Amino acid sequence: MPNYNTLKERLKNKIIIDPITNCWLFMGARDSSGYGNIDVNGKMVSTHRVSAHLFLGMPLDSIYHVLHKDELCPNRHCCNPDHIYLGDQADNYNDSVLKGTHNQARKKFCPKCGGAYSTKRTDGGSRLERYCKNCTRRNFLKRKYKKK
Repeated sequence: MPNYNTLKERLKNKIIIDPITNCWLFMGARDSSGYGNIDVNGKMVSTHRVSAHLFLGMPLDSIYHVLHKDELCPNRHCCNPDHIYLGDQADNYNDSVLKGTHNQARKKFCPKCGGAYSTKRTDGGSRLERYCKNCTRRNFLKRKYKKK
């Protein structure tokens, strides 16, 4: 078994390039969510984070999230630097809601009344908020006509 000295060599050794999508598919270890993982100094680090470090210049311990450009690539184990971008916590949250991968985003109907959820941007912010129109309206009317 060859001894791969650098992290870049180790990463490239476990990649297969898909000729159709140009995805760099990581064929090594994956976590329970399907993201590739590679050992860096005794710690498992996601391969798209390592790719951002090697090819985009992001420090491994950066506070930024490494997100996939889903219009190019929906593969979680892809680590092509052209298919990823850096974002913050809000970007990561919004992406997960829009993609339907957030654990609450899979819910389509309100458990209280069965009404459909709606999505809107919060006032002045970039975060998406999901709410039930029926329950929101009912709560508004309760507050409006509450006896004082």
